[in-house]
Amino acid sequence: MNIGTLAFSISRRPWTLSVTNISKHICSIRSYRHCGEPTSYTGKCQWKEKTFLRDVSHMCSSPFLIHHKSVSFTSCSRWADNSRGKMTTIALDNFKQKTLDPSYQTSFTDWEDLENKFLDENPSMKKTFETLCMSHVLKSGNMEQAKSYLSYIHSKRSKANLTTLGLFISVCGQMSGRSEQDLLYRLYEEMLEISPLSSTVMLSDLVHGFSHTDRWKDCVAWIENAKELNHSKTVLYNDVIMAALRNGDIGKVQELLDVLGLEGESPSDDLYKMFFKFCENTCYGISVFMLFEYMRKHRWQLSEDVADMLMQHFHRFYGGKYKCRKTSVSPSGHCKSCDLLLEKLELPDDKFALLQSAILEKTLLQDNAYLRSSPEEITSFQQLLKKHAPFDVVIDTLSVMHTDGRFKVQYLKDVVDYFAVKRRAKVLLICRRSQGKLKSIIPYLQAHTQIFFTEKTSKDDPFVLYAAAHSGKACHYVSRDFMRDHKSLLGPELKETFEKWQWSRQITWTDGKEFLFPHINETIVQESESGWHVPYVSSTEKRILDQSNSWVCVQHCSAHVGKP
Repeated sequence: MNIGTLAFSISRRPWTLSVTNISKHICSIRSYRHCGEPTSYTGKCQWKEKTFLRDVSHMCSSPFLIHHKSVSFTSCSRWADNSRGKMTTIALDNFKQKTLDPSYQTSFTDWEDLENKFLDENPSMKKTFETLCMSHVLKSGNMEQAKSYLSYIHSKRSKANLTTLGLFISVCGQMSGRSEQDLLYRLYEEMLEISPLSSTVMLSDLVHGFSHTDRWKDCVAWIENAKELNHSKTVLYNDVIMAALRNGDIGKVQELLDVLGLEGESPSDDLYKMFFKFCENTCYGISVFMLFEYMRKHRWQLSEDVADMLMQHFHRFYGGKYKCRKTSVSPSGHCKSCDLLLEKLELPDDKFALLQSAILEKTLLQDNAYLRSSPEEITSFQQLLKKHAPFDVVIDTLSVMHTDGRFKVQYLKDVVDYFAVKRRAKVLLICRRSQGKLKSIIPYLQAHTQIFFTEKTSKDDPFVLYAAAHSGKACHYVSRDFMRDHKSLLGPELKETFEKWQWSRQITWTDGKEFLFPHINETIVQESESGWHVPYVSSTEKRILDQSNSWVCVQHCSAHVGKP
């Protein structure tokens, strides 16, 4: 997903994305940006991110937004429009002023007049006007006006298009009245007459709408269809889990939390917030400690906003039984608040052996290995390893030199100087043969390291992982890449093992100034006799991959107070 696509998604359904989720998208865009892109491209991306974040900081309120304020429709619409050509909104603005009074009864003539004037201003948007207008009406929060526009569409064109119906359904379900639910069910049948459940957007709208109705369990079957559509099910599962909470089906909540975790996803902030709320109602028989078990099992970390909610929950519901503090863990692995030594991140030898074998087989030697490499290149690389391995450190030079969006050879020299000269480590550099700017320091690099030059069309990451795994459990590697593609190649059975190895072995060079070394402790919820330690992601912290060193320390006020 790029910035333009994200802006269009938000402009289309502004109530479905929270500020926290947008921040995650922005981080994802940054992390996936290839470190080998030209400086001009990288700078343009940074400018777009800054401008986009400024735009989405303007918030709006609507009775249909999920639980808390979401991104301004206007800001994101402007981003979406700019990516598709300029749009004139005089007709829409005049219509908005005319219908500001909630009691105003919008007539067929009003809608027809709006459509004619808008298309006179924007003749190229005839096919998209219907959806744009419905988005505009839903954003205003006037459901009666949205129903009026839907009636206008049916009277003029018999049927609305799928996108418009989806938009309406995604909001209609949140209305508590029986008439709204009956209308939603009729529109669902209308959608099926136009097209089967084959669109990912259509599926998302249906799940979001139906999760607020009596037929919320239908959503579970629909989500299964997402597997064939390759749809990201995070938002969908969150909607259904929240529906199960509202309906008191705790068994379904537990089942779907596990499914969510096995899919490699985590709960949304809205889901956490609702969970805390229901924990405070004792009739449901759930507690925050049940959530801790799932967080530990699936290695979930909280956002900073949710960490604040957690502390408020303990203060509000448990009174003086617990003390909650935000803290961090020292380099020795001790909590800076209570001085408890947290669990160390350890990878057993037998599991590493399985991972090592899988990496050697599936990174360079998979069936399609030669699409970006060649047999000669791989043979040459294996001969170098056979002669010089094991190494203490393997360095992805392209990643190091493009640390802050600028190509700097000095960064590589600084990193090599630190590991090979100051720490006297045995270092292997993975370099691109086309990196001509390295010529000035090649003699220095050759004097202190082993160098392997990959071809211009080859990917560097597989060579880095292969060399690090081949060198054994003690070897570290320096890279800013998240290695998600390579992790997926290893299969779900090795996912956790790969992550543990990555978190304990990968070093990140940041901003051309400092290293982020791996944490020695497990970044998961940890229970002790005196309480719990819950990891969260600070908005200001420099993180190592997805791992944070920010924690909520939850301690019993008395050693005699047991776990509820």
